[in-house]
Amino acid sequence: MLAVSSTDEWLPGIPDAGTNKLDAMADAEQTNPREELKKTDYDTELGLAMTEDAQRVSHGELSSDEAATEAVRGDA
Repeated sequence: MLAVSSTDEWLPGIPDAGTNKLDAMADAEQTNPREELKKTDYDTELGLAMTEDAQRVSHGELSSDEAATEAVRGDA
């Protein structure tokens, strides 16, 4: 796929692979978080809880201060 710039140059474009195809490609490359965390010296459950908290913060469901407090108290 090629696109034309404002100076009439041909530039490479991004092909439209479709959302379903891109999602399938990402899913195929995704690793199992439990298996990856087992390879480390860190606590698997704590790592997963921290990941869930980070996702909640990014969605606006939890403030970063609340996430830190939960982790310190052991609620995470």
